[in-house]
Amino acid sequence: MDVPERTAFHQAGHAIATALRDRSSLRPLTITATDDLRDSTCHRSPGRDPGFVAWAGPWAQARAEWSEGPLDKVGDEFVFADHLLTAYLGGGHPDWVIVEQHFASLPWASMRAGTERVWGMELSRMWPAIQQVAEWLLVGEPVTDQRVRDLTDAEMA
Repeated sequence: MDVPERTAFHQAGHAIATALRDRSSLRPLTITATDDLRDSTCHRSPGRDPGFVAWAGPWAQARAEWSEGPLDKVGDEFVFADHLLTAYLGGGHPDWVIVEQHFASLPWASMRAGTERVWGMELSRMWPAIQQVAEWLLVGEPVTDQRVRDLTDAEMA
């Protein structure tokens, strides 16, 4: 997968996660072909929403790169969680810091696994919408808060 495609999926994950949180809003989004993943998704997300929105970008990038079938399947050498960790640490973006701040604010460390599982299920259901937003980004179509919300509403119907 090339850099623009990785970037598109990463930013699409952030955009869909923002739309899934009613109190959050997304600024119009575009990507540029760069040699890294330093594009950003500008959003306003109150409370605990930034943790989910930050987690969703690397999740979508890792999901797009995962070619081993279901996310709970063990691949040749790795599991999906390995791909997710690589997306977090290899992108040079602040998502990891935001996610870690989110989990540090929870009263029990054991809540992390359950939270990540629920977030993964939520985003898996939205995978077709994430793919659509990534495609819009790759061809230069406008990605706005309303357009993404319409897409997520259609997926949930």
